[in-house]
Amino acid sequence: MEYKEISPATLGEERLRYDIQKGAFANLSERELAERYGISRTAMRRSLSVLQNEGLIEKKPRVGMTVNNKHVINMLAMSSMSTELNPDEIQTEVLQTEEPVEEDVVRFLKADHVFELPRKRMINGKPISYELAFLSQERFPEIEQISFQNRSLYQTLKDQYGVVLGYGHETIKAGYADKKQAIILEIPEKTPLYIVTSLAYDHDDEPVEYSVQYLIGNQIRY
Repeated sequence: MEYKEISPATLGEERLRYDIQKGAFANLSERELAERYGISRTAMRRSLSVLQNEGLIEKKPRVGMTVNNKHVINMLAMSSMSTELNPDEIQTEVLQTEEPVEEDVVRFLKADHVFELPRKRMINGKPISYELAFLSQERFPEIEQISFQNRSLYQTLKDQYGVVLGYGHETIKAGYADKKQAIILEIPEKTPLYIVTSLAYDHDDEPVEYSVQYLIGNQIRY
């Protein structure tokens, strides 16, 4: 069997991944990392480029390379994203944009009139998701008059209407940001996204919410 010697760039990439996994990655400059791993700066630059493209690390001015810590969402938790993520860090912005209401939404909600709530969520001012939530206006009258700016939808349904979510179904697929999503999320077009479609029910098996979320792939871990 023929063996091929591993390249310095690949060696640097493997050592970087190992340190990130063990929590031992240091915020060092390209030169300092090259010295640490005993490879040339050219090879180190190639190693860092691979990990940057994957979203594992990011380069910060006057700081050096830092680990891009992803925000974790538990698929099994029947709670809002505002609760799943740190509520003290997350900001929610209600958008003016509107999307066509598809037949699947109307059919699921069993509604003649559908309320649409488009929102962008950010952490420390950096967008992480764009979400479209749909609810029945018959079941939740005057919901369109409520401001959801930095306000949890699920907590509002509980406080204002006495509705508590019981369970839900989620479908996750991969996709790429189109022009509109790229503008909202402040990312380049064709950036990888998680596309999560959620169907939420109350404890009486009645439909409550249909939602579609577009989450930046390198910011979220499910």
